[in-house]
Amino acid sequence: STVIILTPLAHRSLDPVAEAMVKDGKFEITGKADEPIAVMLSVKDHYGYKTIMLDNVDMSITGTVTSDELEGGKCRYDFSGITLSGSPLTEEYYAMMAPRHRIDSIFLDNQSRGAEMWNLLNRASGEKDRRIMDSIQATEEFRAYGEVEKYCFQAFDSVIHATVEQNRNTIWGPIALLSQLSYLSPEFREVYESFSDSIKNSFHGQLVAQELYPVGRPGDRMPEFTATTI
Repeated sequence: STVIILTPLAHRSLDPVAEAMVKDGKFEITGKADEPIAVMLSVKDHYGYKTIMLDNVDMSITGTVTSDELEGGKCRYDFSGITLSGSPLTEEYYAMMAPRHRIDSIFLDNQSRGAEMWNLLNRASGEKDRRIMDSIQATEEFRAYGEVEKYCFQAFDSVIHATVEQNRNTIWGPIALLSQLSYLSPEFREVYESFSDSIKNSFHGQLVAQELYPVGRPGDRMPEFTATTI
């Protein structure tokens, strides 16, 4: 009775483009895509997803999905154990995302190795124990942690700009922005304006435009207007 949904990849909540109920461990979704779009495969009303490219091809998803139950009856599903075949665009998507995923792995590994150190540092900070704070910050472990984190943030930025630069005139340009960033700030307007008209008008190109040029963003210049007084 689990319901599987396909939701467009975006920085805001969008309605699913398709859904299906799981019966005997299987589900099937049939339809037609007007253009290739990136979608999140997930379980309705729960957390966790797998990004795939939705296109007019026959694709097959197999494997095992595990879950952890959270408070409030919600679950977090782990889709890392599934394999998708028959979708060349999905393979291209993950090839494009591979550099970012490698950096993510380094970043998460660094956080894991430094977790105990940061717990001690945060406790000392809460107790305003300057002596312990200074002793932790003077360690080689603290210095190394900071170096790796600095490298990751610089690498994130480099990978994002390189990926978009290489894909200004392909569907991957706007998809890369939506996949690799949590939100789009006005600084990315120049990048968007460099896209071809066809890419700007694509499904994900329009999502990027709506985020970069929302109506009434605080700090933006008020558009020219006229009005008649009483």
